[in-house]
Amino acid sequence: MVKKIMLEITSIALICLALLTIKYTVPSAEHALIDQRTTVAKVGVETRSDVMIDINLATVEELEAIPGVGKVIAQRIVDDRTAHGYFLAPADIIRVKGIGEKTYYKMLPVIKTNRKDLMLYLGY
Repeated sequence: MVKKIMLEITSIALICLALLTIKYTVPSAEHALIDQRTTVAKVGVETRSDVMIDINLATVEELEAIPGVGKVIAQRIVDDRTAHGYFLAPADIIRVKGIGEKTYYKMLPVIKTNRKDLMLYLGY
């Protein structure tokens, strides 16, 4: 009986620890925006806030509007998204074959991963 209680307490403690770890390791939206502005400033790319493409919801045709993305890369993004799930942050786009750091920095000013829209789209 004591072992069962200790096991339950340990399980709850581990879950709490995991939740705290996630809370304090995932950067806030404000922090991400500052990082994006800093990165864009370093690269010297002019941003246009009126044109943002959500890489989690965009079609192949919409993805082709992103700088450095043609039909092949756009299709790879959709295929990767289907195979591995949605992108949690814009930087996750680097996992797609053919998108390296250089291409990512070209894309950065116009891509986003709006988690709120994603949750609505998924029905949460």
